[in-house]
Amino acid sequence: MLLVAALEGLRLGEIRALRWESVRFDLGSILIRSSYSDAAELEAADHGDAQRYVTPKSGRVRTIPMMGDVAVALGELSGLSEFTSPGDLVFPSATGAHRRGDEIRRMFYAALENAGLGHMRDKPRPIRFHDLRHTFGTIAVRVFDVVEAQAFMGHENIQTTMRYVHYQPCHGTAQRFTDAVRQMAEADQQSVGKRVPNRVPNRPNLSETEGISEAESVPTAPQRAK
Repeated sequence: MLLVAALEGLRLGEIRALRWESVRFDLGSILIRSSYSDAAELEAADHGDAQRYVTPKSGRVRTIPMMGDVAVALGELSGLSEFTSPGDLVFPSATGAHRRGDEIRRMFYAALENAGLGHMRDKPRPIRFHDLRHTFGTIAVRVFDVVEAQAFMGHENIQTTMRYVHYQPCHGTAQRFTDAVRQMAEADQQSVGKRVPNRVPNRPNLSETEGISEAESVPTAPQRAK
């Protein structure tokens, strides 16, 4: 579950609502159709099961590529003996129902402790489960163009995706710009060299007049005979 959150960029509600029918091993993709929340679960008793699900936050269904490690993990999970039919939840509770959001968060915090990263919960801005989605966004803008990253993350406004561009390394971009400037300068020098000759015609070379005094270089009128 944590792997899917970090490498696919799913929101917590989208993970809870994910069913096997949306995991397309044949296409190498995952279809995000709905989201599930604790608030919706509380209202379900009054409004019926259909009210438990809402469309993703952007209001749009989206398809995301299934990353290699995720495909392996889901492939192993799909081989279990229970809750692997098309209509079953991918990450169900022990009874096949939706896991509670607080339960999933506690699992995430326990994983941090086991990895020796429990101190990240003690910071002024402690790490949250949703930060796994931010991990995906930070990597996505380095691999995909911004429009693709927007589609995969399900952002309604591209400005939301642009926040992750600030974390994109600029070394390669700066080098490409530098190379372009150099190429333009070299091309301009070659163009000037073709239009302007190296030496102006009918003009004596400096080496040919070097050492001649001003008096010698200026002709004088012939003197009259006395």
